[in-house]
Amino acid sequence: MQAAVKYQLESLSYDGISEGDVILCNHPKAGGSHLPDLTVLTPVYHKHSKTPVFFVANRGHHADIGGLVPGSMPPHSTSLEQALYL
Repeated sequence: MQAAVKYQLESLSYDGISEGDVILCNHPKAGGSHLPDLTVLTPVYHKHSKTPVFFVANRGHHADIGGLVPGSMPPHSTSLEQALYL
């Protein structure tokens, strides 16, 4: 989880993050463990601060994130590519 949060904060500019934003990622290079695990990162601001005071993060396993079969991980796969870019 620490690696996922660190990667996102290093990859994004604080100028591009605003109050109410939510960062959603399952990229394996960003500390994701496997395709159905999604990391959610949200900035928390204090009063009128321009930059986040801290971030709240959560990781959840989703039964199906989209794919050929329910569960998103077909047993007959020969190539696995994973990432979610929005």
